[in-house]
Amino acid sequence: MDEVKYRDSEEFLEQFFSEPEEVIRSVIRSELRNIVVPERKKGRYTVIRRFILVSAAVIVIVLSVFLLPQNITVTTFSSQNVPHTAIVKSTYEPIWYEYREVSDNGTALFKNQVDTKRLFIEFLALGTVTGLLYFTFRE
Repeated sequence: MDEVKYRDSEEFLEQFFSEPEEVIRSVIRSELRNIVVPERKKGRYTVIRRFILVSAAVIVIVLSVFLLPQNITVTTFSSQNVPHTAIVKSTYEPIWYEYREVSDNGTALFKNQVDTKRLFIEFLALGTVTGLLYFTFRE
């Protein structure tokens, strides 16, 4: 039934109503043979675009785990017992870095805090550069 040829439409209809599944399978097989699926070319630009995306993913992991922007702050208390906080130093430290220290006389507390503004700006700049590079290398 694979290579069924019909002489006219009446013979086709007669065959269709007696064995509809076979006729449908036959038509589908013949149509699938005629379909040509184009092969996707892996051009130079496709490889470059994938490299850009993988590099951006690695940079995001490095920035968010190993080079996290942090501020070392000191908190002091005034004579009225009001806390005053100031940033002493900005640094890049890993995510597990914890800096807590009390001053010698016990009046100041040093600790680290993640600088979310700087981290947001870094991710925004990275996304912009990655997007520009990605869309520059279009095929």
